Parts: sequence; C-alpha cells; structure tokens
Amino acid sequence: MLILFVSSFFLSHCGSGERKGEGRNGPDLLAFYYPWYGNPSVSGRWIHWNASGHNPDKKIDGLPDIASPFHPFLGPYDSADTAVIEQHLRWAEYAGIDAFIVSWWGRGDLTDRNLEKLFNIDERSGGKIRLTLYYEGNFTSPATIEDDLDYICGKYVGRNLFYRYGGRPVMFLYGRAIFPAFWDLASFSRWRHRFYIDWLDLIVMAKEKCNLLLVADVMTPRFSSAMEQVVRMGFEAVHVYNPALEFYSNFDPPSHYAEMADFAHSYNLLFGLTVIPGYDDGKLGRTFTFELPRNNGLFFSMLIEEARKFNPDWIIITSFNEWHEGTQIEPAIEYGNKYLKLVRGYLGR
Repeated sequence: MLILFVSSFFLSHCGSGERKGEGRNGPDLLAFYYPWYGNPSVSGRWIHWNASGHNPDKKIDGLPDIASPFHPFLGPYDSADTAVIEQHLRWAEYAGIDAFIVSWWGRGDLTDRNLEKLFNIDERSGGKIRLTLYYEGNFTSPATIEDDLDYICGKYVGRNLFYRYGGRPVMFLYGRAIFPAFWDLASFSRWRHRFYIDWLDLIVMAKEKCNLLLVADVMTPRFSSAMEQVVRMGFEAVHVYNPALEFYSNFDPPSHYAEMADFAHSYNLLFGLTVIPGYDDGKLGRTFTFELPRNNGLFFSMLIEEARKFNPDWIIITSFNEWHEGTQIEPAIEYGNKYLKLVRGYLGR
C-alpha cells in the first residue's frame, strides 16, 4: 500500500517524464546504485540498515534508527522487493538517468542476486534504464578476477539492457579493485590484501571475451602515481567514485574537474566527472568522519554546472541510494523529491 501511495504522490508531483537516453545532447547521465539492503519482511533480517550497531526496530524522534543521517521515503526497504525496484526505476526514468552502476560483490552474493532481479524487472517494465556493474569485491587474486570477468561476460553483458557506450559494453571498477593494498592502508583495515593487481592482462582478456570497456576509479587526480599506473595498465577510461574528501580538504571543484579532464585528454581516455549532493558518514562509527552540507540543493547544483563545462563522456551521480554516506538522491523524509527534480532540471530534460 505504501508503494502505491508513493507512486501516485510522486507521479502527480513530478509528471511522467520522458527518457532522453541516446537522444540527449551532452554526456550520458549515470548513477551509482546499491542493491544491498534488507529487512525482516522480505529477507528475514535487517541488512545494512543496522550497520554499526543501529537498530531499525527502535525509533529516534519518531524515525527508525538506521545507519544513515537521512531516512528513505520508502522506509528501510529491501532491495529484493519487486515494488521497491519498480519504484526506483520509475524515479530514475523521471530524473532522466540513463543507467545505474550497480554495486557488485561477487557471484552468489546478495548484490549478484539482486542485480539479476533488477535486470528482469527492468526488462519487464520496458527497459528505460540501462544497467552495468560496479566491481567492488571478491578480488582475492588475479585468477579470481579473471573468473569473475568470465562470469560477468557470460551472465550479464549479453543482456539487451546492459549499458553500452560507443557500441561497447561498459563496466566500472572501484579503486579497491585496482589498488587493494593501498586502499586497505588508507582505510585502516590492517592490510587484508597484501598484493598488487596488474590489470594489463585482465583488460586484454575482458576485451577478447566480450569487448568489455573497463572504467578505472583513479580515486583522485592529485594522486599522480595511481594515475600513471592506470595508464600503464592500459585502461581506456577513468572516473573518481567520490570526490567528497577532496572537496572537504581543499574545496575547489573546478580545479578537480579540470585536472580530471586534462588527464583524460592527455592520454586520450574516456572520462566521467562525479557530482554529489553532499556527504555525511557520521552514523557509521568510523575513526574519521566528516560532512559536506547539502545547502538545500545548492551544492549539488553548483557541481553539476561546473562538471558540464568540461564536456565529459559521463556525468556520474554518487549516488542514487548510498544511504550510509549520505550521498543519495533517492527521495527522503528530510528533503522529499528535491534531488530528482534537480537532476531532471539540469541534466534529464
């Protein structure tokens, strides 16, 4: 009943919208999507909403105690819920999003199962939103990665709704998948991975297997050694997952975008520029936390305006629904559908 109310409310307030997709002038519009949430009604237990000791069964100021500074308009939902997936796809279509970059942590994982369901529901609903993967986990060895790429090529890349750019299927890689040892050091995780991954042969294999275009997360254009390694490995495209820390420590978005564009042009790479509505990881119990205020949408709007000036191949939204770090644009109790409307107004129209 809640989903039916939400659908009618937002359609009446947003309009039905139309998909621009390949016909829109300018960069493709992508958004990171997280299919890792669960609740007792669907999955039999809380998943992710209860991270860092939170208890969604408890109320704080009348709202569920979840691992996020914001609260979904849909409540603490389950990513496997068909009605939730359908609503997310409708919202993305309204906003003018071309594709979801879906967090993926390995075959058989919850994210893998929900990605398959997302494809199935997207196809049944008419296929307005393309889908691709954000390869985040399960990289314990180069051989494991090769197996994963083989699996992804066989299971997902051939589907009609798999996202393509310039005729080639595209998949994004999180920085941890490229530099696991460095990433573990940076996140104080006691070096769970002690090896360096050279993607040179893996990139060749992915191209031979299914012509897959891999987009590397370079973390920041100011980290020159990582940028050089990405070029040496043979990556053809780059992005930064989240520039929040860089903006927090040195608030100069135009410089960040200019450095990304200059780097990409210097090596003839495709590139995406990332926009965020804000950032707040204060509910995660991390050793170091920080916040970039949303300023009622002004921060997000400013980043979109700046990113567009550099004519990237992709403008990438971090994120559609990463609630833990407060980067989501999905409708929330705190701000309604403001960010869907901003995306539609700036990029989707």
